[in-house]
Amino acid sequence: MILRSLVRRQAFPRALGALALGGMIAGSGLAQPRTAQASLLGSQLTLEYHFGGSTYSTDLITVGAGVEVTCTGGGSGNTNVCTALSAPNQSIDIGAYNIHYTYAGVDPGGFNNIPDNGMRFVGLNPGGTITGYTLDTGISGLDSWRILLSGNLLDIYMGGLALGYSNYFDITLQVEQTSVPEPATLALLGLGLAGIAAIRRRRA
Repeated sequence: MILRSLVRRQAFPRALGALALGGMIAGSGLAQPRTAQASLLGSQLTLEYHFGGSTYSTDLITVGAGVEVTCTGGGSGNTNVCTALSAPNQSIDIGAYNIHYTYAGVDPGGFNNIPDNGMRFVGLNPGGTITGYTLDTGISGLDSWRILLSGNLLDIYMGGLALGYSNYFDITLQVEQTSVPEPATLALLGLGLAGIAAIRRRRA
């Protein structure tokens, strides 16, 4: 009985030590942190239409799975910006990391007779730091000098652009995602710390 008890007393601290070491190793960074896969979906942002140097319309947009802005012409549509986008069949679809605008109105048409106008997206929150963007467009004259990205704000200057039927732009945000520890990694780290505390109590 004395020998068996002694073995138990020696084995228990060793087991605790191994448990503590394993938990500390797993939680110390050898286990890779998980990258948070947030996106614009489910977030809210403000869409402003600027005309003549002032804000013409403002909309609070909740980003979902469908098309957020649908303007059918003559000022009709599902958002305030449709009072400005009065030519028929314009839409804005915001995805996980991109903003897609489509013009399907008259040809030629668009903003060619409007010298000062554009769209501003305020409060973009894709779940990480926006580091840049890529532009895909069928609109002649729309290039990087017309686009301003500053933090969580995106300005698109449309003044003087002539849009043909089915012209579009698609701006995809480049996002540096925030890494967060896996829940299991945090649990192992806590287990390791608890094991060290238990060993110290037994030695005291």
